[in-house]
Amino acid sequence: EWEQVYDQLSPGAFEGKLVDIWFEGMQMFRETTNRAVSQNGTTWKGCYVVGIPVVLNGSALFSRQVLTRDSMLTFHSDQEFSLSIPEGFDVVAVAIPEETLMDAMQPNSSEEFEKLFPKSPSVMVAPPSQLDELRKCLLSIFDPASFEPELLAYPQVQKAMSSAIIGHLAEVLGSA
Repeated sequence: EWEQVYDQLSPGAFEGKLVDIWFEGMQMFRETTNRAVSQNGTTWKGCYVVGIPVVLNGSALFSRQVLTRDSMLTFHSDQEFSLSIPEGFDVVAVAIPEETLMDAMQPNSSEEFEKLFPKSPSVMVAPPSQLDELRKCLLSIFDPASFEPELLAYPQVQKAMSSAIIGHLAEVLGSA
């Protein structure tokens, strides 16, 4: 559901991996690359994206802003994004419908929500402990030792996971 162009920036054979999970109207993915890459693109309509680096050697540039392992990237589907990453990049991300995120963050107005979560591509910094907890929560879903993907066949499991992820996201975004 994304439109993206990748350009390899460092020499050598490229190896990358994308694991993609959809449930309860949201998308989660983990992407790894072994070479420096520049990405540009857009995502599916009506969503916000939050990406949290898992491995980032040095820093990256997200829409001309410095991204480190201790920060997170955010953008709305109305905006095109650009991301230039060094070799050995690993990121976990969530694309969540705008209405779902607004409901979770419970702003008093749409203006307050846009202050908390701007539609322009942004790099945000949250308290390290909260960011680590969210990172671990998201990574656990991609770890076969801690989660069996077959469980997503059950609506109750999807609802519980969705609720936990959205709760973590809202908490971290609110404190960023």
